[in-house]
Amino acid sequence: MGGLCGILHCDGRPASADDVARPMRALAHLGPDGGRVRCAGPVVMGHLALAVTREDRFDRQPVQSPAILLAADLRLDNREDLAEALAIPARDLAGLGDSALLLAAWRRWGRDCVDRLLGDFAFALWDGESRRLLLARDPMGQRPLFFHQGGRFFAFATEIKGLLALPEVPRALSEEGMARALLNDPAAPPGSTLFAGIEGVPGGSTVEAGCDGAVTRRSYWSPSPAAHHQGKHESYYREAYRSVLGEAVACRLRRTDRPAALLMSGGFDSAAIAALAAPWRSATAYSPGRLITITSVDPAVPADDPKGARYWVELCRQAMPHIDPCYVTRVGCDIFTGAERRFMIADGLPGAVGYAHDELLKAARTRGARVLLDGFGGDYTLNPRAEAALARLFWTGRIGRFLEEFAAVRRRVPESLWRTFRRDVLVPVLPRAVTAAWRRGRAGLPPWGPLFPAAPDLLRRAKAMGVPGTGSDPIPIRMRASMLSTLRQLQARPTAAGTLPAAHGLGLTEPYHDRRVVELALAIPQDLYIRDGLSRSLVRVALSGYFPPEYRDRPGGNIPLIPDFAGMIRRTMPRLLDDLDRLDEDARARPLLDSARLRRMLSDSQGEGGEDDEDDGASVRLRYAVRAYLHLRYILWFEGGNG
Repeated sequence: MGGLCGILHCDGRPASADDVARPMRALAHLGPDGGRVRCAGPVVMGHLALAVTREDRFDRQPVQSPAILLAADLRLDNREDLAEALAIPARDLAGLGDSALLLAAWRRWGRDCVDRLLGDFAFALWDGESRRLLLARDPMGQRPLFFHQGGRFFAFATEIKGLLALPEVPRALSEEGMARALLNDPAAPPGSTLFAGIEGVPGGSTVEAGCDGAVTRRSYWSPSPAAHHQGKHESYYREAYRSVLGEAVACRLRRTDRPAALLMSGGFDSAAIAALAAPWRSATAYSPGRLITITSVDPAVPADDPKGARYWVELCRQAMPHIDPCYVTRVGCDIFTGAERRFMIADGLPGAVGYAHDELLKAARTRGARVLLDGFGGDYTLNPRAEAALARLFWTGRIGRFLEEFAAVRRRVPESLWRTFRRDVLVPVLPRAVTAAWRRGRAGLPPWGPLFPAAPDLLRRAKAMGVPGTGSDPIPIRMRASMLSTLRQLQARPTAAGTLPAAHGLGLTEPYHDRRVVELALAIPQDLYIRDGLSRSLVRVALSGYFPPEYRDRPGGNIPLIPDFAGMIRRTMPRLLDDLDRLDEDARARPLLDSARLRRMLSDSQGEGGEDDEDDGASVRLRYAVRAYLHLRYILWFEGGNG
């Protein structure tokens, strides 16, 4: 893990270490274990090291050999398979860093080597013979990589701030990128960013640049079911769940001799990772320690209340003695805490929950962790909520199975027959635009158009640029198509979730975004998504021997990251409104924000709804309002020169 940056001088002039001095300083937080720079003709590359695995001790990057210069941020999971194919003896492999193994793969297979790599990676490789520079990113884009194409040079960096450190790169926001980001355009081009002249390499893709200035983009992988997983019996998928996800977790833990942490909510996604980590985290003779679990809790919620995360994590502690829970309450923190520091870290618009993530990451780092796992992605891979499962059974004529599951749902949810039928059978066949409009209306939001309270001027300019686009999502009943749509949208995003963790010296990795997990998830029959009236039925059965017994009937929903978000905002409302008064006087804000509408969203939410109910209309409006406020503050902060 770590970071990289570099420059290719397209005019052929020799590169020097001074060319990347500024990016190396801007990215210094990515290299707690040091950094090095190397040159090869018109190319210079810098690497910043964050040692996580045992083999990282042997890594000396950038790697240079005749005609090749390589810098990589990677963890290769199929080292043994690659070594066998490359005829590398096991005794040599033990002392070989991942970058050296990648170089050997390049020498054998050239640019096609990316198809053979398993793991998280982003790398840059200069081939002096072809005089081409290759950038590549792992299938689901867990490691980021950005680039800028100038008139006489091509620059790249792990984070956008590394590119902005170059005086030749414009320090400006893209008007189109800003409009797409603020209005949440579903049709944004893959790799597009908020910044003028800066693109990202999408997941599963390569970008190739030459001294002639030509840039070639190629997709080498897209989400699809693996053929060897299709058409199997239910028992096969139970075992495959354990083995494939278990291997994805193992790959992230077994080679590290540093403490590891998991962001754990107590839901199925993170609990499954915790359960399958057992062989690699225990209190045995030599071990980097138990798996540290970091959980956000509301101190006002009793520990024995099933509505709170602590209740479920404590149950897991009893069943999983290899975990070491740590609870974070965020007392004294709010959206203003460390906001400008997060602006400096961010490579894009900040979210409303950044302050909570900050506190969780501080706790993980304080415990000595260097690897951070997250359960993000379970919802649209192995553990879908399957809201449309009953509808699919009904509308495809599986009436017997439908009646069985419908009756089971009715036993678990005490409500009228019509309400259950309407919600679980009729609504899922409606277009998402219709159901989204209905949900917006219930939350007191406009049924159509952007949720960002945009000024009329911004809407006019966006329309002239073709923003927002006309992207469309599959109807809910097409569950497999919905999963694919989500995966492809995430893959196309240039940003990665690891930017904030990296600022804390943590390498984030997400097992549910492992290529093997995605290829299994898309092959699982949709009939397995619901059983006995419960969604997420496959994980309940597959890990029944790992989970506490209470998980058999656990509700399928997620526990919010900030259970007291609405209460926190109401406590900070006076400061928030005062700051909005200040922003009203800023001429730069008027073309972007409809201040009156934002104030209505905030005022209409006061005194309504429960503080711990993230689905009530007031809480929904608050989240969108706060996000809009933070987006505007970031833009004004960046344009004011602080970026």
